[in-house]
Amino acid sequence: MAILLAMGYVLEDSGQWNPAGADKSNDPYRSVQLERLRTRLKRLVDVLPERERAIVCYHYYEHMEFQDIGAMLGISKGRVSQLHARALQLIREGNESLDEFELDL
Repeated sequence: MAILLAMGYVLEDSGQWNPAGADKSNDPYRSVQLERLRTRLKRLVDVLPERERAIVCYHYYEHMEFQDIGAMLGISKGRVSQLHARALQLIREGNESLDEFELDL
């Protein structure tokens, strides 16, 4: 759930995520859709290159700051930021590709 919320803005343009217009009711179809999206995001993160995957996991799952991640990986905070941006771009592109071919992981 954390990765879904943290990366919500990644998917805003895809039409699959709309937190401002989200219906607060207990819609079972929405629950299924969110679970599928959560699973898709998890799998997209799992196939990221090793460094990008580590940064995403540390930042979103462990709630670590970029500076701390950089110290752990032996790289600068700026480099962590660059790799993070690349990871989000890869996730965005992967999600769009899956939608384009109507595939679901």
